[in-house]
Amino acid sequence: MAIEREYLDVAEKLRERTEEGKVNWRDTFDQNTFVTTLERYSFEIRKLRNAYSLIMKDLGEIELFELDAVQPDPETSPENDRVHILLENLYSWARRIALNVDDKVSDIKNFLDKL
Repeated sequence: MAIEREYLDVAEKLRERTEEGKVNWRDTFDQNTFVTTLERYSFEIRKLRNAYSLIMKDLGEIELFELDAVQPDPETSPENDRVHILLENLYSWARRIALNVDDKVSDIKNFLDKL
């Protein structure tokens, strides 16, 4: 089944705005899931064993769409592989923001410089 172009457009814009620092991701009880709320919608990006998943919900927690992609291999479609790269990149940025990785790395670097 082909992925709706509009879903991919939303995911791509969400990744772009995340990279620009305009989206504030938060961690959850699951260390591999991060969430954000934008206007009347929420997004959840998850890393699964060999896949990534992006879910968009409305304020009533009703799922509007889900994009999934498994780890590329010789058997996966080019469409899956493109979506996997997009979701992997979005997940990486969401994790960095939610866990405040950049500040923590900077803190320890400064500490080590003073030793």
